[in-house]
Amino acid sequence: MRSFTACFILLAVFLPASLTAQTGYSIALDGDGDYVEIPSDEVHRITAAVTVEAWIKPTQNLAYAGIANSVWHTGLQRSGYGLLMGGSSGMTQYVYFVVANTAGDITYLSGTIPALNVWTHVAGTYDGANITLYVNGEVAATQAMSGDIDYDYYNEFRIGRYFDDGEEVYDYTGYIDEVRIWNTARTQEQLQQNDSLNLVGNESGLAGYYPLNAGAGTVIDDATVNDNDGVLNGSGTWSGDIAMPAELTSFTAVAKGRGVELAWKTASELNNKGFEIQRKELNHRNIGSLNQSTDESMNQWHDIGFIAGHGTTNAPQSY
Repeated sequence: MRSFTACFILLAVFLPASLTAQTGYSIALDGDGDYVEIPSDEVHRITAAVTVEAWIKPTQNLAYAGIANSVWHTGLQRSGYGLLMGGSSGMTQYVYFVVANTAGDITYLSGTIPALNVWTHVAGTYDGANITLYVNGEVAATQAMSGDIDYDYYNEFRIGRYFDDGEEVYDYTGYIDEVRIWNTARTQEQLQQNDSLNLVGNESGLAGYYPLNAGAGTVIDDATVNDNDGVLNGSGTWSGDIAMPAELTSFTAVAKGRGVELAWKTASELNNKGFEIQRKELNHRNIGSLNQSTDESMNQWHDIGFIAGHGTTNAPQSY
């Protein structure tokens, strides 16, 4: 006996970048002293399970750089967690999810990102048993790990800078948007469903939320009730180059007979030609208490439709 489970994904398609109206912001960092510093706070000193995620658009090859982290790593002290970036003189760029545990170990889990000058969603999770790195919602690497996250030395949380032992500073060059810190290990499904969804700020487990959309000034707003705001240092600027061409406010999938009705709403859209809808059907055979995939060729995404968008608009839209 076979059962089928269908999954769906939306992909927003950009129009040519000839329209100039902007509906959001990101921060642009030049790699020379530009970064966001968030004050040391207990709410970010997470011990048992954590998720850090961000949208990044790097513009330069760098040996090391900080994305969003509180990592401290010297010969004697290892602490914190977060996302870093690395590369070489070549074109390959790596993202790292780093976690230090109370056993004295620090794990650098790495995966590649598509390219420079491309918006990419990166996320790392630790659930007390495994550390996992995701790139655009897909597992890039995973490794067994145990123990609480260690804070032998507590570093302030920074966006755009890896500030190691006070002497080694590695700044990021490019754009960063939508930085989120959770005190839970988000699932792959949760990451995929919410990476392009603007959060309210009161979601369960959300310890820090930095939408990076102020557009002016040096205050980096924490949109959670913790109100742990950061400060933009250096000559960092606000940019209309944003990660999400369509800012989703809701997305639902409801079974309708043998089909599924998809519905979603946007708060704003930027150069959005429309939404490409993809479907993945999982084919399973029930064997006793096991539910095992029997046809890997079916576990692929397929284009099934396209819904036109509204170009550039600040008005809410429903689909």
